[in-house]
Amino acid sequence: MAYTISFAKNVIKNDIPAIPAAYYETIMRAIHERLTVAPLDFGKPLLYKLNGLRVLGVGNWRIGYYVEDETVIITHIDPRRDAYKKW
Repeated sequence: MAYTISFAKNVIKNDIPAIPAAYYETIMRAIHERLTVAPLDFGKPLLYKLNGLRVLGVGNWRIGYYVEDETVIITHIDPRRDAYKKW
């Protein structure tokens, strides 16, 4: 089953423009190669106040998302050092 990717408005407005050019291609490739195929297998579920959210690590970057039916909704893309503080 193929999943559809959807980006939250804050990701399009804030997170994607903040990604350095050196990492942009790697992050987008990971999203399209991993999350469209098996988002529940590749991402790690988070706990406590972030329950329901999953995270995919790509180098020093973290992609926060949740799965709704056949759609993967990307809610955050942040450097690892900032990711869990901002979420």
